[in-house]
Amino acid sequence: MDSMDDTSTQRPMTQLDDFRNGLAQLNRSISDLRVLLAQATTTLQESTTRAVEDRLAVRLHDTRLSTLENFRSRIQGQLALLALVVGIFGTVGVMQLFGVHF
Repeated sequence: MDSMDDTSTQRPMTQLDDFRNGLAQLNRSISDLRVLLAQATTTLQESTTRAVEDRLAVRLHDTRLSTLENFRSRIQGQLALLALVVGIFGTVGVMQLFGVHF
């Protein structure tokens, strides 16, 4: 009879140990999931920050490009004006050189 009592008490203890082991594994899995969620949250925040920085960089680049294009247009206009003035003075100089008067 002792062997029967011994087996019947071991079975609930084994089931209780199995339950405790399963519960411990479940707790570890929950902890792992919390870590993964924290990592995913951090990654998402970093990606969002990078996206904002990238959009700002694009806007800054566009502003600089626009400024350079305006500067180039002004220089081209000034060069055209300078060419006109040089052409007028050159024409007047050549006319004087050849004795042509207006």
